[in-house]
Amino acid sequence: MNTIKTIASAVVCAMILATFVFGIGTARAGDKHLAGKPCGTAALRLEMPAPDVHWTGPVKAGRGFPEVGDARDFWTYDLSVMPPENVTVPAVCRAVGEKSAIWVADDVWESEVEQGDVDALIAALEEGTPRTPDSGIVDNNEVLFGIPPHFAEGDPDVTILVYDIAGYNGYEFDGFFRAEDLNPFMASCANNPMVYCSNELGMVHVTSKNLGSEYMQGVIAHEYEHLAHFGNDQFEENWLDESMAELAMAYSGYEDPGNLGYFVSHADSPLVVEPPVDYGACFLFGAYLYQLLGEDGIRELVASKQSGTASIDTMFSHGGGFNQVFRQWTAANLIDDPTVSGGIFGYDLIDVPQFKTASLTGPPIDEQVSAPGSAAAYLKLSSAVSEGMALELSADAAGTVAGAYAVIPETGTVAELPSDGTALVLPSASLDGTVLFAVPNPKAGSAANVALSGTEVDDPEPVVEPEPDVVVSPDITQSHDLVSEDLAVSADAPAEEDAAAQIDEEPAEEGSSSDGCNASPNPAGAPALFLLFILLFAAVRRLSSTT
Repeated sequence: MNTIKTIASAVVCAMILATFVFGIGTARAGDKHLAGKPCGTAALRLEMPAPDVHWTGPVKAGRGFPEVGDARDFWTYDLSVMPPENVTVPAVCRAVGEKSAIWVADDVWESEVEQGDVDALIAALEEGTPRTPDSGIVDNNEVLFGIPPHFAEGDPDVTILVYDIAGYNGYEFDGFFRAEDLNPFMASCANNPMVYCSNELGMVHVTSKNLGSEYMQGVIAHEYEHLAHFGNDQFEENWLDESMAELAMAYSGYEDPGNLGYFVSHADSPLVVEPPVDYGACFLFGAYLYQLLGEDGIRELVASKQSGTASIDTMFSHGGGFNQVFRQWTAANLIDDPTVSGGIFGYDLIDVPQFKTASLTGPPIDEQVSAPGSAAAYLKLSSAVSEGMALELSADAAGTVAGAYAVIPETGTVAELPSDGTALVLPSASLDGTVLFAVPNPKAGSAANVALSGTEVDDPEPVVEPEPDVVVSPDITQSHDLVSEDLAVSADAPAEEDAAAQIDEEPAEEGSSSDGCNASPNPAGAPALFLLFILLFAAVRRLSSTT
């Protein structure tokens, strides 16, 4: 009976892994989500059996910090065989910092990995990174994601195990985080293909290839985020976890390894999707969430027990939730100008490459735009607007959560078009440049159709009215429930106190002030007339009393 169970377990595990192997092999041939190397953590989380025990907090007794020269065997799984087997990797501790420790497998020491590689890595972990020369990966990740989970009190915050990670079907991992390493060790694991042996440490497994490079330092920052995120939310959706892991790279100044360049050319790739995710989309979205939330907000988001879009809805409950954040994100991808509207249409951490856009005929514009699920259509107006003319635009999203933005990078203009088809006029002053459009659809799984219309109209002149003192027309500022308060859709939209100074100068009319503002409705001579009236009234009363 035990033999039958063992065989059945092996067959099930082999089928799971066969699906994994074949799927990855196929994806490498052309799947746009895997343009660069995908994260091993996400792939393994999807395909390998889940740990039987979830981390519940550190135990009291543990190994503590190692010393350089200590030796021990580490457990991992051999993915080159089916079913995958638990195997051990003999390793020696080669570096110890205040918060981290690096172990290197014996069989790659001084053949693939040298002391200089280890020294460069421990410096990046503990001392500084390309973006933060006075703060290393460990401190940077803890600022963003909190203290990572420890198996035991007194352990390093992160242990790095470097070895030759076995590949399969021509595919290799750069690194991964294993949740089972935080579980108590079970002696029965050694010969059980459905139970994976724990190392009883909060750790990251990384390849021995190119260990001293900044690329591998970025990989470790990425994988270390998965360790920290797991300690906060063991059931986080993969796309958001990967977005935060990509943010870990960007925050420390490590470049995206090719995925971003691919995404800007294939922007119909969805963000909210089960693995394989689009790492270029995740890289941008993670950096954008940091733009909106800052360090404290990211830490709060990661600590949330809610997952995926629900956690973002909570963070932005007074700003339109995930749907509005997603829509704004697509406009930010076209303009990337953090000086617009308080910074919500740009990135401080990264420079966004130019997105590939489809041609939009016009003006006039009469287009049915299909916005992919959890993605956006990006378009560029094929012809310039005639000189001196304004552009009247409308977008009808037909009851969906899709939207539309008009973006003119040269003038710093970002205008969200009302989704109910209400017209919005862009004055000629904002049209001095290429007109781009983002048509985002936050809803995953299904495309949305948006009717986009536009025509040239006479440019309205600024209007000066008796009441109120200053009227600016046209005003493309929209009132929306947005993430950022007091959002203006144009970078040049005047603040209330400076509105008068923003009006084009017109010849002063008779009776008006020299700065173009209307004369006060209370004339300057009113106090004198009022005083004369009082004096006359008093004189009449006195004359009446003497008669």
